[in-house]
Amino acid sequence: MSRLNERTLIGKVSEPVLWHTDLHMGNVYVAEGKPAQILSIIDWQSIPVSPLFLQARFPNFVTVGEDYPLGTKEIPKLPPDFDELNEEEKKITEQRLKDNITAKGYELCTGSKNIRGWKALQIPLFLRELFIRCAEASEEGVVPLRACLIEYAANWKDIGFEGECPISFSEEDLQKHEQQFEEYSNYHRVHELARNILGTDFEGWISPYVDFEMKQQQNTALLEEFMHKSSQYDMSPERMREIWPYLDHSTSSPKQEGVAYGFRHLLRSLGLF
Repeated sequence: MSRLNERTLIGKVSEPVLWHTDLHMGNVYVAEGKPAQILSIIDWQSIPVSPLFLQARFPNFVTVGEDYPLGTKEIPKLPPDFDELNEEEKKITEQRLKDNITAKGYELCTGSKNIRGWKALQIPLFLRELFIRCAEASEEGVVPLRACLIEYAANWKDIGFEGECPISFSEEDLQKHEQQFEEYSNYHRVHELARNILGTDFEGWISPYVDFEMKQQQNTALLEEFMHKSSQYDMSPERMREIWPYLDHSTSSPKQEGVAYGFRHLLRSLGLF
């Protein structure tokens, strides 16, 4: 870390700033009948002052997919082969486009009102994750930290750091890491899909306007589907249940089973399972 000098991009956007890092819809209060008028923002008790490049991010209510075109001013569009997709694929593609347009609106507004914040958003993820993964190694393990260090070693000169990279990995190291990282990625992929499909967050937060009992039933149905398709994630059904983020141990009633069946049918019709 002592080699990360101020002449690199990471050194130019490292001033300490206050940034609300947990902006989801449950933390934003708006005027009744005027959703564009923000009255207050809550949940500041865990908000830190940290270097800008560690703070800059899209708010939680903005979905940024892997295909999001970060750093361009061009508004996202439908893919050229959109008309060739089936109806389920078109629905998924249209939702991704909607998410990308919303994210691009946020990014462009940030560029016009907070240019340093925008520059910090452009920093490759692995550059900032060195600091994050060091702090999380006791909980997350060393796999994501090692992945970050591998990226540093591979891009040391291109990033603009001086001298030789102080870390290196053999071909055997890289092969072993690739297998471990795939297992790690599948674990987090399951959690991310569960959050997105159920419309919740890491802690299982559900909007007060949503029927919580029905959401529990959907959770049960979704777990069953993931257990049925567990081989797609190189897991056994038992392992899938072990890692599921929102376990519901309640007994389902006939009514709940009906709701769960309907939810499973919806997932299949959307091509998700």
